[in-house]
Amino acid sequence: MKQQCYIILLAVFYSGILFGNIDYKTFPIAKITKMIGKATILPPHSLKSKDLKSGDLLLKDSSIYVGKKSVVKIQFINKSTMSIGPNSKTIIDMDIDSKTSVISFLTGKIRTKVNKEKKKKNDKKFYIKTKNAVMGVRGTDFQVTFNPKGERTSLLTYNGQVDIKKVSIPNSGPHSLKSLKESLSRDFESVKKGDFVNLNSKSKKVTRPIKIN
Repeated sequence: MKQQCYIILLAVFYSGILFGNIDYKTFPIAKITKMIGKATILPPHSLKSKDLKSGDLLLKDSSIYVGKKSVVKIQFINKSTMSIGPNSKTIIDMDIDSKTSVISFLTGKIRTKVNKEKKKKNDKKFYIKTKNAVMGVRGTDFQVTFNPKGERTSLLTYNGQVDIKKVSIPNSGPHSLKSLKESLSRDFESVKKGDFVNLNSKSKKVTRPIKIN
């Protein structure tokens, strides 16, 4: 039943984009497709968090915290998926017009699968921002970890390619898609299948990719 409701919501969403009559602030951009353990969500403009459960719909600018020994899987309306590991915190957002996901990653581990679409060259579909790095992809499978202690960001690409760059954009509050695109317009490192990179608070730039497999 929940799956049918989600499909109906997607149909309403795309018709809303077509006719320009949708309220983006109150329309879900993703849903919980799988959950193990416990996780909570702080909805936008709310001061009180609540427990998450499988099937829940997520709004723009929602903060998600995943507890110990817990995992949450999210599917966005652009068909990208993100698995959030234990003791992780993220803020999810999306540029509706381009269907581009924007993730502020505060701590923990996430694995993301982005379906590649026929878009303009270098037009990325998914962005992740940590305190000291920004990453952008068109279609790939990759894992990111971030430890606030030492501001250590690590990236492992399982398939495809991820562009990453050390930046100093604050990791609090929403980030405009324009600012993230500008950050990755030059001087970035491309991390291809089987490559690993990392950086920390003392790094001047991202390390050169190391081949893992």
